Amino acid sequence: MDDNEKNIIDIFAEDDPSDKPEPDELPFSFDRFGRRVAPAGKRGKRKREVYGRRKGAARATSLIVRHETEEQRERMEAGRRAAIRRRQRDRMDAREREQQRRQRAILRRKQLAGVGFLLVVVLVLAAIGYFTFLLRAVDIVGETGDYSKPDLIRLSGLTVGRHMLVQDLGEARKLLENDPYLAASVEYIFPNQVQIQLRVRRELAAVRWGPSYEYLAFIDSEGTVLRASASSAGQLPVVAGLVVSGAEEKKRIGGAAGEQLQALLELLRMLDEYALLTGISAIDITEPMKISLTTREGYRVEVGDASNLATKCARFKTHYTKIMDTAAAFRRQGHADVTIYLYSKNGVTVSPYPPDYFLPGEPTEPLPQDPDPNTTFDPDATPDPDATPIPPDWRPPTPRPDVVLPEDPFTG
Repeated sequence: MDDNEKNIIDIFAEDDPSDKPEPDELPFSFDRFGRRVAPAGKRGKRKREVYGRRKGAARATSLIVRHETEEQRERMEAGRRAAIRRRQRDRMDAREREQQRRQRAILRRKQLAGVGFLLVVVLVLAAIGYFTFLLRAVDIVGETGDYSKPDLIRLSGLTVGRHMLVQDLGEARKLLENDPYLAASVEYIFPNQVQIQLRVRRELAAVRWGPSYEYLAFIDSEGTVLRASASSAGQLPVVAGLVVSGAEEKKRIGGAAGEQLQALLELLRMLDEYALLTGISAIDITEPMKISLTTREGYRVEVGDASNLATKCARFKTHYTKIMDTAAAFRRQGHADVTIYLYSKNGVTVSPYPPDYFLPGEPTEPLPQDPDPNTTFDPDATPDPDATPIPPDWRPPTPRPDVVLPEDPFTG
């Protein structure tokens, strides 16, 4: 038990009811500040001491309480200020989040508006492009032959009114060239037209081919086979002597030697250019250096090699009427074999004799005789210096032509 408690007990012990103060003695009095004080005297002193101790204890307790209250109040104030700051920060964060949300919403709306605008532009451009590039017309340029324009368009597979992206120009060309008589090139003309460059292949000659040359292959000016197994040449010349291994439609005639085929094609082009092809019934191309023709009247035309074909055909075309009249006159005189020379030095020559004819009484050089098969030759013997080998293609010289056309402008 501490001193304060003892003092408090003593005070309460002294306040016994049996110990009554005097009637004229006040137990306590008040000072000028209104505070209760013990009366003067010994007992008063004692009371004042007790009261002072009690008052000191109360003051100490009050100070402690006051200190605790101020600390609590400071903590509460700090907590209140922290709560205020937290609420302010939360409100600021909320406002910032709301502002960011609004900005994102605005940005999103702008993006959606931009995407929508681009989509509209794309759709408009797509619509414009779609309707702009619809195929409006198919233009056919060149020869059409017996084909009509609607038939050719239908044959190509092109459809007017469809978009150009679904029009296959390569396929259209293939469909057109499935017909061996058609050669085509298909081009796109911006923005909505297609042009077909068309060429109709024409039959210029019939080439004999097959194991026994029983077939006829019709070719054009490029050597392309248009019909492979015909039995009749009609009004076309029949080509003999061309070595052919096979013939397939829409392909170049196969197996022909390059020199032979090139000479034949050049001759056919020149005869067609000068409108002489219809008067020719046969072409002999066995030897490219000695090309010969047979006319419908049965006259033999010696062309020679494939050089200067344009000059030779021009001569033949220029004097065609006079040449034919002269040949017919020889025929009426009894000459069965009339020959026309296009390579004559003096121009075009008409002869009533075949190329291997010799005039009677004209000395000729005898042909060498075949050696005796029973004769044995000495391999070491010296060859005869006077012996001249005879070429295998040796032919007697051609006689001098009887009729020369001096009016020929090509006469040299």
